Amino acid sequence: MLFEMTKGNAMFISHTSLGVALIIFASVAYAEEQIPPELVGVWATDSAVLKGQMLFEGQAMYIGADGVGAISGGPPPIGFKIIATFNAQKNTLEFDAYEGNQRGPHGWVTFDPKSKTIDLGAPKHDQLHRRYDIFPDETKRALGLL
Repeated sequence: MLFEMTKGNAMFISHTSLGVALIIFASVAYAEEQIPPELVGVWATDSAVLKGQMLFEGQAMYIGADGVGAISGGPPPIGFKIIATFNAQKNTLEFDAYEGNQRGPHGWVTFDPKSKTIDLGAPKHDQLHRRYDIFPDETKRALGLL
C-alpha cells in the first residue's frame, strides 16, 4: 500500500486543505482590492518638477496596479514605499507606509473622479494630477521598489 490513512494523515490533509482554501480566499480578496486603471501611474502637484517620471521638486505619488507605490517630496526628493488598496465606497486609496520592510503609519488619500485629482488631505489639501498613466518597472527600480 502506497498511502495509509491514519488520524495524523487525516489531520494533515484537513489542515492542508484549510490552508489552500485560505490562500485561494486571500487571493480572491486581494484581486478585488486591485487599484483601478484610472488611478495607476504617476501623480504630482501642478508645481512639481519631474524629469521623466522622477520627481525633483514638489510632491508626487506613484501607484501600480498591484498597490505598490511611493510618496515623495522634495527638494531633495525623499519618500517612502506604500502598499495601497482602493476603497470604492469612499473613493480612497488606503495605504501602509514602509521604511525598508518595516511597516509604518497607515494613511489615505481621496480620489475625486469628477476632477480626476487626488487630495493629499490636511493640512493644505494639495491636489495631485495624473502626469503618467503607467508606472513601469524601470521607475519602480529607480525608486527602490524592485
